[in-house]
Amino acid sequence: MAAAAVLSMIAAGCGAGSRNQVEGANVPLFANPPPAPFGPSTGQNGPAPSVNPVAPATNAPSANEGTAAPHGSHYNEGVQDAQSGRIDAAIDEFRQAIAQDPRDLQAHHNLAVMLERKGDYDGAIAQFREVIRLDPKLEIAHLMLADALAKKGDADGAASEYQAALKLAPNDAHANNNFGLLLRSQGDLDAAIQHYRRALATQPNSYPARLNLGSALFAKHDLQDAQEQLKQAISLKPDAPTAHDLLAHVLFEMKDPAGALDEWKRAAHLDGYNADTLVGISIAHWELGQKTQAVNSYRSAVLLEHGYVCDNLKEQGHWKATALEVVSQVKQAAGPEVCGGQQPAEEGKAEPKEAEPEDNQPKNSAPKDNQSKDNQPQDSGH
Repeated sequence: MAAAAVLSMIAAGCGAGSRNQVEGANVPLFANPPPAPFGPSTGQNGPAPSVNPVAPATNAPSANEGTAAPHGSHYNEGVQDAQSGRIDAAIDEFRQAIAQDPRDLQAHHNLAVMLERKGDYDGAIAQFREVIRLDPKLEIAHLMLADALAKKGDADGAASEYQAALKLAPNDAHANNNFGLLLRSQGDLDAAIQHYRRALATQPNSYPARLNLGSALFAKHDLQDAQEQLKQAISLKPDAPTAHDLLAHVLFEMKDPAGALDEWKRAAHLDGYNADTLVGISIAHWELGQKTQAVNSYRSAVLLEHGYVCDNLKEQGHWKATALEVVSQVKQAAGPEVCGGQQPAEEGKAEPKEAEPEDNQPKNSAPKDNQSKDNQPQDSGH
């Protein structure tokens, strides 16, 4: 997987199965959204960072570094604006707080968080660097700087900051998961797997780390372990289509087309029909001897994304050689006119459907795909 592709995944933060975030049917995910800003002043040393329940543990600011005095009104107004979602107003208030006290570590941190949420990664990076200058041992600042650098596309800088964060907090699940994602983008699957396992040792109920581990194991063709990890991921988040889609690929490689068909249908039920899911459904039907259904699903996939299905499947890492060989058989059975070079006029607007079983097949040999459009994509990230 190219580093740029993974960095774009980090920038997205979460996903519901888009193939733009897939390799080995993989959608690596951030472990957590960014921690919330520091809260209002306590009038003493200032509060420790306020974080999500599953966010990394953090150290309080060093007493001999950033500001230890009570915050002024601009800081507290900024916190209120941030908590109410008024990002621009919060940015303005935190800037004014910093103008009054340039060493206010918490104001710098909060300003960085708000700038990142606005998409100003350069500004956020500068503020996180200032936080680290004020307190080099604040692990969360290294971690959030690493995330921001990754989103900006600076893989080397991100790796350095993840390492700094892990030196301060070796068991931090967020840092281990996201550093594992970065390592995988650089082709180091073994190191990525090691960091995903470390994340899970600290937070065994982390869906992103469990999913990412399953994906990495699938990429190494460790199918049995990948299957186990993905089943656990699904138990943690049953409505996440990505895990069902990836498990379908694993089961297909394990020569279990019936199990794969069930999982692809579940993914389609949760995330709506897309070209990838329909192609998966088609090859599962083919291996089960349900030729008409296989061809029909393949034709529906072509109507949705002609060029991708007909020409570019082989470029996607989650489509293994075994599956691609079956795809070629279905494509041949569908006839040369299906991928005959000219894209259908209504591409992207086809209603996916399956034919009734062939006459020589038992009725109800496989359940019909759910064709409801009511199910919206599930957020598989946070």
